[in-house]
Amino acid sequence: MKKIFLSMFLLPSFLFANGWSVGYTNLDIDGDTLGGVTGSYTWNVADNWDVELGAILGTKDETYNEGTVSLKLELDPSAFLKAHYNFSEQFRVGLTYADFAATVSGCVGSTCLAESASGGELGMGIGATFGQITVSFDSLEDTNLLSFQYNF
Repeated sequence: MKKIFLSMFLLPSFLFANGWSVGYTNLDIDGDTLGGVTGSYTWNVADNWDVELGAILGTKDETYNEGTVSLKLELDPSAFLKAHYNFSEQFRVGLTYADFAATVSGCVGSTCLAESASGGELGMGIGATFGQITVSFDSLEDTNLLSFQYNF
């Protein structure tokens, strides 16, 4: 019984512990702009080094309409991993790996098709933290990410 009470008492401290972040990421994929809500957790692994693991849930889609042809590009739930070197408490650089998933659906007249694809991209990024807000820019192989996160 003591263990259950202790677990219930400590659980909120783990859920809202330092390291959690939520925010919004704008993705520029070869001229197409998508967006998503992000959630991540950051671990300090050594002096000036940390690792961030997170997910992006698509919220902004790209739509094209030309006569009887319509296309829609949607960001599916995707994951990312970042390794940061912190120059100070405000500025950092790092490597980013993202595994994106997307769905393209299109219609020509009354005929419609949909196709999903996913793939990983590697790149570099920079970031700055101002109080509880972190702004970062990551340039991957075919995608640029501009992120705004609130750090708990």
